Amino acid sequence: MEYMIGGNNSIIQQLTTVYSDSVKLLSSEMAKLASGKNFQNAADNLRVFTNNVNLEIAIKGYEEIRLNLANAKTITSAAVDSGSIVYENLKKMKKYVTDYIGEASGANDPVKLAQYKAGFDSLKESVVSSLHNAYVDEILVTRTATPVKEVMLDLQNNSQLTIEFSAVADENNIRGFNVTTMTDTSGIETEISNALTFLSESRSYNAIIDRQMEFTGLIVKGKGSLQSLITGIDEAKVITEVIDRSVRLEAVGAMIAQGNMITEGVISLYGW
Repeated sequence: MEYMIGGNNSIIQQLTTVYSDSVKLLSSEMAKLASGKNFQNAADNLRVFTNNVNLEIAIKGYEEIRLNLANAKTITSAAVDSGSIVYENLKKMKKYVTDYIGEASGANDPVKLAQYKAGFDSLKESVVSSLHNAYVDEILVTRTATPVKEVMLDLQNNSQLTIEFSAVADENNIRGFNVTTMTDTSGIETEISNALTFLSESRSYNAIIDRQMEFTGLIVKGKGSLQSLITGIDEAKVITEVIDRSVRLEAVGAMIAQGNMITEGVISLYGW
């Protein structure tokens, strides 16, 4: 009889262990359901966990690339603004030169000549200022020969965008222009050509960055969707598991209670 009681206690201990494990599993499934995640840590599913970590790293990397592209666009946008001012004002300066030369060789009206000179000098000051003060984060945008900005375009750094201008209007040359001594517009036309090249290139860089930011955004979105598929919960599956474990838990609890009742009944028979 002692053997039977001992065996029964052994079964109860096993059932208690199963009950405890079931409680833990049920708690885990409930937590998963509440969090909306397929897994909580590497122990749940190492391969999926690793894939998720890699996706998180990739997403953060491409978000950093987008941020750097956005910073680069502040430079190209500043270049567009400066280039537009320089180009438009140089064209107006050319008109003043033409008018001044025509007036000096014709009626030679001193009032008109003074007006042309004043207009020319004002525009020259604006052009020089635009070229001299075109700084973004302490980087002079209106320069040639050296890259203004380099931006990584992929996580392996296999490709990058180098912002470098082939031509820009010469600040020192423009500063030396004097409408009263100019005999033609050839000098200013050269600077207009340089300014137009700079403006065209800065607009092209702006467009390239816009497209690259859009492309990088699609990469981030795609990887985010993939991550969601990996980590997103299969709600129907988890609810089924929760119900299954709840039923099992109740069954184990009933068996334990029944086992205790049997033990108590046997004990009472012997008056213990």
